[in-house]
Amino acid sequence: MAALDMSFSLPTLIVAGAAVLLLLAGCTPASPKAADHTRGAASATAVAFTTPAPSVGTAATAVGPRIDVRATPTGAVVLTFDNPQPSGAPLTFLVVSAQKDSLRVRLLQRPNGSTGWISGAAVSQHRLEYSLAVSTEKNTASLHHGTTLVTTYTAAPRS
Repeated sequence: MAALDMSFSLPTLIVAGAAVLLLLAGCTPASPKAADHTRGAASATAVAFTTPAPSVGTAATAVGPRIDVRATPTGAVVLTFDNPQPSGAPLTFLVVSAQKDSLRVRLLQRPNGSTGWISGAAVSQHRLEYSLAVSTEKNTASLHHGTTLVTTYTAAPRS
């Protein structure tokens, strides 16, 4: 059995994971509007959008009952994921790259940053416009729409 590529950088992983979570949470509104995201101790700044934001990535959502994962684009199946997930959410991956009819995606498993190859025909692809950048140094989470900062939340440091 071939090993899956498990190389990753922490900032890439954080942004990629957050982007997938935002997609699953339905954060791409039909008509983007400014919103006040202030809650509790969080500080927020709202921005109005007038044009579509540039894509920050691509998500791939399973269209069938399961997805086979390969270590290489044409290799043997090393893993299978059921769709929907046990939580009821659709099975969705962040696309890292594409090669012919195969997509290299981030896998929804440990170790974090694991990737594998899936069939492009087994998913529908969606453009991602939102990303989340988390800073553990500043204790903030910044939401971006394309390259535009939408809001920054401040979190209390751990004691």
